[in-house]
Amino acid sequence: MKNTLPAFSVVIEWENARLSELDRAKAMLSTLAQQIASLSDQLEAPPELIVLYSPEAIKPSLVQGLLDSAFEGQDGIDRRLLPTEKGTYYKQKNYGASIARHDLVMFLDSDVVPESEWLTTLLSSFHDPNVAIACGNTYIDAKNIYSKAFALFWFFPLRSKQAELLPSPYFFANNVVFRRDLFLRYKFPDLPYLRGQCTALARALTDDGHRIYIQNGARVSHPPPNGLAHFVKRALCEGHDLAHRTKKSAGFDFPRGALSRYRTFLRDSSRRVWRDRKEVGLGVTGAIAASGIAFSYYSLCLIGETITQVKPNYVREKLAV
Repeated sequence: MKNTLPAFSVVIEWENARLSELDRAKAMLSTLAQQIASLSDQLEAPPELIVLYSPEAIKPSLVQGLLDSAFEGQDGIDRRLLPTEKGTYYKQKNYGASIARHDLVMFLDSDVVPESEWLTTLLSSFHDPNVAIACGNTYIDAKNIYSKAFALFWFFPLRSKQAELLPSPYFFANNVVFRRDLFLRYKFPDLPYLRGQCTALARALTDDGHRIYIQNGARVSHPPPNGLAHFVKRALCEGHDLAHRTKKSAGFDFPRGALSRYRTFLRDSSRRVWRDRKEVGLGVTGAIAASGIAFSYYSLCLIGETITQVKPNYVREKLAV
């Protein structure tokens, strides 16, 4: 059957590729190219690929070489590799959507690796004209105790065993498709956060009556923080964002509020580890280790929140990831 899937633009940031192993970015591009090729006779028009990078941090020749290798022989795909001066993660996504040419805009990160059938499953969500936002299931690639710990306690859900389209209060910015006109009316907001603008956007959309859907069969794996330095910085950055978000809350109270959140994080992460440990193949010893990793992470979050209360811009300027 021909022309059964809508045309789309893919917007890829090349920020996360600097933090994770380059092999993940290669695998992402290779998988994307293969799945596009398999759908070539079903798409209304050839897709468009927009890859955005920071010229002060990335050599464009490296990224261009990866693109050429992954998409060799697929001449119908419009590929654009564009520099974004001081373009942060969310600003790159906003810019990519603003220059996209198709009615559907897909945001895909450079450090996620799609599973088979991911693309067709996600695009099929838009057969329903009432669907304007559909995300996939992003989960942590659980290969060892460290990554299994993050799979259990971090903010990503576990790998879904279902393959159905359901309403969702949230989406993840690394695996989501928007109808372009809707996205451009909102965009990722300009906030003093390092991450989490997708949560603010989801809230704005749902407050205005727009429904978000999650297609659980459109799965991509995501890595945990890559090494000790990334682990520490990522946790401190999460604490930074907590400090800025809670300053806007009614009845803000530091340090009592921060300590209360810290206790809640520890309690909830421990519950999740022990409740779901068998889902990722952890025994008792592994669950104890995972709980220790969660304790270390959220303790660093508390430190990051405390630093940000004293010096609001320090983490963002010195330790941002």
